[in-house]
Amino acid sequence: TVPSGGKQANSINLRRNNLAFTNANDTLTLTAGVLMCFPHAEGRQIGTTSTPGVITTTAPELFIYDWYNSGGTVTINSKITGNVMVVLGSDGSTGGTFYFTNSGNNYTGGTVINGNTSSSPSIQLNSSSGNVFIPNANNPDSGLIINDDASVVMSGSAGQIGSGNKVTMTGSSTLTLYGNNTLAGLNLYVYNSPTVNLGTTLTLTGGINVYHYNPYYYAKVQTGTLDLNGNNNRSEEHT
Repeated sequence: TVPSGGKQANSINLRRNNLAFTNANDTLTLTAGVLMCFPHAEGRQIGTTSTPGVITTTAPELFIYDWYNSGGTVTINSKITGNVMVVLGSDGSTGGTFYFTNSGNNYTGGTVINGNTSSSPSIQLNSSSGNVFIPNANNPDSGLIINDDASVVMSGSAGQIGSGNKVTMTGSSTLTLYGNNTLAGLNLYVYNSPTVNLGTTLTLTGGINVYHYNPYYYAKVQTGTLDLNGNNNRSEEHT
C-alpha cells in the first residue's frame, strides 16, 4: 500500500497482491518507470475506483507489463501523470488485457501497446460516459501506437481516445472504435494487415498514410464511414 503522502520506488512487481493507495491523491513515483504485474486468473487492480491514487515516473517511459499472463486482467484505476510515454505489453501466450478507468489521465508522452507473435495484448476502453482515458500527447505522432498483434477496443461510448492523437499501427494490430470519433490521423504500416474498425464515423483532421512493406498484405479500414474532413490528405508508399 502506498502510504499517506506518497512513495518513491525504483520499480514494483505485483505478484499476488493488488496495488493500493491510502488516499486518492497519494502519488507513487517509479524512478525506473517499471510496474510488473503477474495477474494470474484473478487479475490485478492498480488502485481502486474510490481510491485510485496517482502514478508517475522520473524516467521518460512508464512500462506496465502483464507478465506470465494466465487469463487475468490488469485494471488501471490510478491516474497516470507526467511528461511520460505509457508503454503496455504482455509476455504471456494468452496475451494480456488492460482496462483504463481513470478519466483524469493527463500524461503527455503518448501511449504504446506492444504485441508479438506469441502475445496479443489489448487495451479495453468500455466506459458509457464518453470520458477520455487515452489523453492527447504533446506530439500527435506519439498519440497512440498499436504494434504487431496488439489491439485497442472501444465500447460503450465514443471519444475515449483524445482527438488530438494520431494512431499508428503495425503488423496485424487492430483498432476497434465505437460511435463517432475524431482523430488527428492514421499511419498504417503494412508488414501484415493492420485493421481499423471505424464504428459509426471516424473523422480525421489530418490524414491517412499507408506504408507497404509486404505485397501479400493490405491495410483494412472497414465497418463504418471514414471522413477525411474535406482535406483529402492521404498517401500510400510501397517499399
